[in-house]
Amino acid sequence: MRFCLLISFFIFSATAFAEEGFKNESEAGIVVNNGNSKSQSYNLKQTNHYGWDANEMKFQALYLNVSSLGITSAENWTFSLRYDRVLNPAWILFVAETASGDRFAGINQKYASDIGAKYLILKDEGFSWSAEGGYRYSEEHRTDRTIHSQ
Repeated sequence: MRFCLLISFFIFSATAFAEEGFKNESEAGIVVNNGNSKSQSYNLKQTNHYGWDANEMKFQALYLNVSSLGITSAENWTFSLRYDRVLNPAWILFVAETASGDRFAGINQKYASDIGAKYLILKDEGFSWSAEGGYRYSEEHRTDRTIHSQ
């Protein structure tokens, strides 16, 4: 078992940390093509945020399925739960757990546990820039029935 250092830099806009109350985003996409070749694509996404005091919980679920002429060529899914605790206007601590799978990448199930901190470099109305660093432990249950831990 090894711990990997995970450092990510994100540039994103309109992020709200520890806003009071519940927020929800839902997305569904269906693409069906007929003609010389028939193909179908299904994409589902659900994100829920709940903030109270200086805390925020975030749940996210994703699913993708792509097939052509009745043969599936892509199928993956992800579920994640993340807790953020605002320490001051610049520093946020987080802990997260993620479960995912992608059978065409050879992953039946993958579990990832994260812990770390986020630093807000710049936050304006409508724009945020932050840096995030932490540790990730992951364990993969592969479709060939082997288990990989890092």
